[in-house]
Amino acid sequence: MLQEFARCFQIKTGTSFDVKRRQIGCLAHIINLATQAVISARTKSKYYNGDPTDDHLPKDLGTSKRDEIGIVRAICIKARSSSQHKELFKSIQVRNNISPVNLLLDMKVQWSSTYIMLYRADLIAMYTRRSTNLSLALD
Repeated sequence: MLQEFARCFQIKTGTSFDVKRRQIGCLAHIINLATQAVISARTKSKYYNGDPTDDHLPKDLGTSKRDEIGIVRAICIKARSSSQHKELFKSIQVRNNISPVNLLLDMKVQWSSTYIMLYRADLIAMYTRRSTNLSLALD
């Protein structure tokens, strides 16, 4: 595959491409690294790894710059931390005529999970605002 790339590169640029010395990274891994860099720039909250520590909690709750990713992670972890919390979260949704859905927690190894987590949280916040007078931390 790189041999074909080297041939096309030579034709297009007139420059040789040494396939033995050069490498082209996997595009999916490059996208993952770029995404992780963007996420790290937006939040200082760590991915939840099951430890009972509060490392996943955002550090800036009292400042003007909010850590939305950290807030959503903390809410997801709390809502999923026990069967009672899960049942309470479900009953609030049912009481307000919202189809019950679970909050999804992102994981570092699942590349699109932060997007999915934020998307689900935004949907739940939208339904909550529309159906009730409640205001979540995402507002």
